[in-house]
Amino acid sequence: MTRWLMRAFRAIQDLARQGQVQFTHKAVIEIEEELDITEEVALEILRTITLEDFHERLASDINGEWLYVFKVQTAGYMLYIKLAIRHTCVVISFHEDREL
Repeated sequence: MTRWLMRAFRAIQDLARQGQVQFTHKAVIEIEEELDITEEVALEILRTITLEDFHERLASDINGEWLYVFKVQTAGYMLYIKLAIRHTCVVISFHEDREL
């Protein structure tokens, strides 16, 4: 396991536990309209991710920052969660995995 993944995972866990999570407008629409859950439920799901849920790290096309993708199995759904780590955890995408 790489050091960057361990550092990123710990940062995500810490920020999620502290409630330091922001959802982009796109993520809020996906959470509320596609999944029909609340941001509070999405935050609880984010708090439960494990290293085994990690899927890939991508460089943003917009600003080059690292984006972390997790695929999380919960309540019969495989969720695709993409986020960035800044001073908070910024959730960019939060929807059912469309690659199944």
